[in-house]
Amino acid sequence: MPNVMKNIFTTPIAEFEWDRDPAILERLEARLLQDDTSYEKIETPESIEFITWLLEKAKIYSWSVGRRSGYISCPDIWHRTITNPSNFVPPHIHPSVWAIGTFYFNNGMGDIVLLDPRGYINDWEWKSVKDLDGIDHYSCSDYYHTPKEKTCVFFPGYIKHLVLPAASNVVRRRTAISWNIHTHNDEQFIEVFNTPEYAYTSLEK
Repeated sequence: MPNVMKNIFTTPIAEFEWDRDPAILERLEARLLQDDTSYEKIETPESIEFITWLLEKAKIYSWSVGRRSGYISCPDIWHRTITNPSNFVPPHIHPSVWAIGTFYFNNGMGDIVLLDPRGYINDWEWKSVKDLDGIDHYSCSDYYHTPKEKTCVFFPGYIKHLVLPAASNVVRRRTAISWNIHTHNDEQFIEVFNTPEYAYTSLEK
């Protein structure tokens, strides 16, 4: 038996539906659609309410994967409004980030594809994806998550992921908010990064 076992290649994926006042989302989305500034620079009652909600869900996610001490914070948050259905996001990771997530205001967003480093695992389905030349490519080590309206998804920051073009050919605005969640062992990050109270929470309470 090994002296130490570290489960570093777990790939938990969590989905949460908005369960607070719908009017908050309506006002938040309206503000984002009219403002070109990155969401992380906007502090309104709606945006603060949203961040406290996502930290509440991030805490549930953290507990579900066994991390129940220290703090989590959300120092990075941004929004993206897509008007072109062919838009996509190339494969990338979020270095030094514990977990990442995205909230979807609307249906019709492109699927998120998670490229798992372990290769084949149970419950991940074989998928066929056409490239730009129309050739089918099959994979059983990639997970496809189809976004749902007024719902967010969390997954580990180390997982390489990409966003496919939207399935709809209708050109319309589709707004999403994404974020990075960091973990901390003590309270030093609050002063070092000047973290506002609404942007972090204790995992022990």
